[in-house]
Amino acid sequence: MRFSSGSFLFLFLFNTASSSSSSSIMVVDLRVGSLSPQTIFAAQVCSGLFNRAVPQSAYLLSQDEDETWLSIVAPYLPSPPPTVDVDTFLNLCIASPSAGGVANGRIRYSYADQQRLVGNIATLASILDAVPIEDGSQLSNKTLVSFDVLTEWANFSSLNATSYMYSRYANQTSTLCMMNPGLDVHGDPLNPSPRIIGPPDFSLTDFIVQQRLFTFFMISACISGTEEGDLMEIMADSGPWSRPITVYGYNDAFPIAGDVFEAETNCVKKHDLGQVATVGVTNLAFFSGAAPVAEPLLQNPSEMIKYNSSKTYLTFVVGDGDNIAMVKSSRFEWFKQRVASCSSTTKCFPLAWTLSPHLLNTAPDILRWFYDQSKSTGSDYFVLPPSGALYAYPASMEPDDQARFVSATENYCNLMNTSATVAWEFFGSWDGAIKEYFPQYSSKQIVRSFFAVNVPYMIPIVEFSSSEYFKVLNDSVVLFKPNEWRGTSGGAVEPPLMYNVSQMATFINSWPPGTISHIYMTSDGGAQVQDFVDLVPLLAEHVVVVDPDALSYLALQSHNITV
Repeated sequence: MRFSSGSFLFLFLFNTASSSSSSSIMVVDLRVGSLSPQTIFAAQVCSGLFNRAVPQSAYLLSQDEDETWLSIVAPYLPSPPPTVDVDTFLNLCIASPSAGGVANGRIRYSYADQQRLVGNIATLASILDAVPIEDGSQLSNKTLVSFDVLTEWANFSSLNATSYMYSRYANQTSTLCMMNPGLDVHGDPLNPSPRIIGPPDFSLTDFIVQQRLFTFFMISACISGTEEGDLMEIMADSGPWSRPITVYGYNDAFPIAGDVFEAETNCVKKHDLGQVATVGVTNLAFFSGAAPVAEPLLQNPSEMIKYNSSKTYLTFVVGDGDNIAMVKSSRFEWFKQRVASCSSTTKCFPLAWTLSPHLLNTAPDILRWFYDQSKSTGSDYFVLPPSGALYAYPASMEPDDQARFVSATENYCNLMNTSATVAWEFFGSWDGAIKEYFPQYSSKQIVRSFFAVNVPYMIPIVEFSSSEYFKVLNDSVVLFKPNEWRGTSGGAVEPPLMYNVSQMATFINSWPPGTISHIYMTSDGGAQVQDFVDLVPLLAEHVVVVDPDALSYLALQSHNITV
């Protein structure tokens, strides 16, 4: 069913199952036909404006999972939901306020000539409440020009546009965001001016507009001594944003042995940046309109176990939960598999999942879904992903920023009702982290365990001896030595990175009695949650899989520390 006139544009839908109140949601299917990047860009901007004006009023179907998530958060909708024609949606967006419009004119630009600047244009749209519309569009004569990018930014580079926006509008933005406009950063990683090979991923644009994120993409922003690097240093040093500075989107510039600056912390000299991986996340403006989590969520109870030196204890941790796009897609599918698997057994082995703490505010309904589903298994738990409050290297931060990072991580742990987080630090900084950063958590004892991952992953943390599986800091904080499982192709430069299931079982079974450790799984090497399921039957009788809380308490017990 499609609506083509304004009188039927809003869908008045009633949740008869749980509430007598009504809600109105415009569902717009962007998968219909071959929509141009310009149309998708405009629709995403309008979604941000609608969801800012009326929370949870517009929802865009860009990926198949969008329909699935809509059925979860709005179960009262028919499936598939009735949709609004994209042209009708855009026409309403730019209509007068009395007719339901939310935009204040249009931004005149040329996609063909100014594609590299779309991130800057998205921020401009968020400040001016205006929609990017090209000349010649059927919408161009229906609203006034609020800003003429085509003229004002003629021949602008990314540096020029970012500098222009920073000097005029930074104070009106909430934090930073990086958005690749479609550059070939992987095909030619050392090229400071890579070619455009495709359209941008506009998925996050609705959230950029709703939250007024300062969005840009400068290839050399993190390279000291360049013009772009100099501007980045100025923005990080004197910008109006809270510190450590949250950076949404994703920075995939200079992808050498991984995306070097993806954590953002090493991008500037003050090391006061951290990432929330949100590239490819759809409808975040909609999801953020739900009531944020204000009271601690309920986790499954931990099974407290008395330490036995003849046993081996370990916790399985599912990684990549810092990436909200992966939470909505692969981790969502993995969790459904887990629930289905546990329904056929009397008791599933404990399993810990990393989930971004930013879901507390940006997508609380998604977070609640995971917590609700965990109750059906009774053995699933949630911990913070790298490195707690942000994907960052907090030990490299200056003391004030580090203290704020610790406080934010503790607050997130309280709300997510967890005492554990994955910890990433760049090689060479672990000594300082062990001596100065991790001990800061001992004063409140909210965060009691850290699952370390070395970055780059090929380089071991020399601060751990070969026979050492964890460190106890200040008699309260446990830092576990890295054991990362990335794939199952067999063999690895540094075990157990690419062990197959059989090799992993042999690896774990060979640990000496009394060992307390963990396995942290990421999927970038092909690992799947099913690998844990296949692994457990191969573990020796003395190997016990426990939840993350139990693991930290066992570690303390093994050191004769009262818990």
